[in-house]
Amino acid sequence: MSVVIWAIAALFALYFLVMIALILWEEKLIFLSGFSRSDETKGDKTIAFTINGDGGSQNPIELEGFYIKRQSKTALLWFDGNCDNVWVAASILKQISSDDYALLNSIDVIALNYRGYGRSGGKPTQKALFEDAIALYDHIRGGYDRIIAIGRSLGSGVVCYLASERKLNGAILITPYNSIRALAKWRFGFFAAHIFIRNAFESDRYIKNVKTPFALLSVENDRIIPNVYTDRLAKRVNVLALNERLGDATHASIASDLRLFAFIEKALKEFCNV
Repeated sequence: MSVVIWAIAALFALYFLVMIALILWEEKLIFLSGFSRSDETKGDKTIAFTINGDGGSQNPIELEGFYIKRQSKTALLWFDGNCDNVWVAASILKQISSDDYALLNSIDVIALNYRGYGRSGGKPTQKALFEDAIALYDHIRGGYDRIIAIGRSLGSGVVCYLASERKLNGAILITPYNSIRALAKWRFGFFAAHIFIRNAFESDRYIKNVKTPFALLSVENDRIIPNVYTDRLAKRVNVLALNERLGDATHASIASDLRLFAFIEKALKEFCNV
């Protein structure tokens, strides 16, 4: 009998150890900055954007990024995924020259690596990513008549928050989710770690009263963000301009799929009334 009791106690101990590990390692599981390299593409304009760190203006943090400037009055703010580097997007954007992407090739594109990604300083957290998105928007707002934001995967949550705090002329979400908390419950629900999550990225809550037009693109049978979580977000969008799902693509491969850029062009035309 004592063996059974010890076995049950060991199982409970193991359960709580795993739960505590998930809670403590939350940010390492969400922000995979270790996969992000900083390979600048020759010819791109590198920018260094300084923001206040946790200690305010006395503790500045520098974020690296790129700025494709075309003297346009429309800006596209680019927010990437949790293991991405913005220079990958910069490289692809430079190779797109077809007339099929005329609008995308005519507007200014600005992107920053998140804190802790590439050569950006600081540590990534939900609070930090949200504050930096607001700071970037406020910094460029005076120079543009129209600002559109695009977010892929993790970045879709940043865009949803930005749309709730600032005026956007359009929001493009690629493989988005309704909340990281919901994804954590799906993946680790048995350990109940989602109850204690600090970086919840509750996109569905942020956009509740947002009137910004949204364009959503997902992939069939997404194994990272199952379609059900994208669909739940879509139901919360007040102005859903586009909602498309691609076959023969994965959560990762869509980042370099030309159909993604065709969708971006389509969304831009919708938001710019072209």
